[in-house]
Amino acid sequence: MKNKKKIMTGGILVLALGLLLLIWLFFGPRGSSVTVTKRYSSGVSNISYPYQASESRKAILVSKFHEIKTGMSEEEVVAILSQPDEIHPVYEPIVFRPSQVGFTYWYYFQKPHGNSSRDIQAIRILFDASEKTLNIDLLGMDLIKQD
Repeated sequence: MKNKKKIMTGGILVLALGLLLLIWLFFGPRGSSVTVTKRYSSGVSNISYPYQASESRKAILVSKFHEIKTGMSEEEVVAILSQPDEIHPVYEPIVFRPSQVGFTYWYYFQKPHGNSSRDIQAIRILFDASEKTLNIDLLGMDLIKQD
């Protein structure tokens, strides 16, 4: 009889610990303690598809791209390149309840499809949680070469 009580008590304890673990997973601390003050939760698009930048917009992007440096603010980037064509949130690389850790500005030369990254030509600027440029990428093009 005492063994049955011990087994039953042990089983209840395991179930209670499992329940506490599940509660912690759902309501416990999130992965990142850094928050982005400007949240672009669903993204922002200022263009329609298929999209082809005007020759004047292409000329501005090509001539001024080299002025963008790591550590610049959003305002500095917009002052140089103008408003981006799209803005998207960036999340930490975890599956369960990721926190937003930054956002990207997209400046397109061309984008044939709205929900596809196939055949795009673009400049992508990554901003971190402190809203400073972290990385600048050229996608699908050799038009712009760094000095």
